[in-house]
Amino acid sequence: MLKEQKGITLVALVVTIIVLLILAGVTIALVLGQNGIIGKAQTANASQEAAAVKDDVTSALAALLVDINANGKTVSSITGADLNKELNSGTVPAGAAVSDNTMTAVYTPNAGTVTGTYDITIDFSTGTVTAVKK
Repeated sequence: MLKEQKGITLVALVVTIIVLLILAGVTIALVLGQNGIIGKAQTANASQEAAAVKDDVTSALAALLVDINANGKTVSSITGADLNKELNSGTVPAGAAVSDNTMTAVYTPNAGTVTGTYDITIDFSTGTVTAVKK
């Protein structure tokens, strides 16, 4: 009389391993791929940093415009030193000046969550600020 065999066959084991390898490959591609989770997190971090710089400069711009209106100054008299007095999280070169209602400067953040330097452009005629990481 033959004994009844119990357990898994070699074929079932090989199929299971192949399925696991396919799942691992898909998971690795989703995590590490160009549009993967890590890539999207790095893109989101860069966007957040640029937004933080823009927010700091926009707040400083609002304070400067209030100061200009209160003291009878003109936009063309604003310098980087004036902007630095209002900035919370970084600095621009003190010699930066307004030309044709626009100031372009390099923003260097203080120690904190924002890293690198940013080219900022302030358009005083529209009140818009752009920040692009160098």
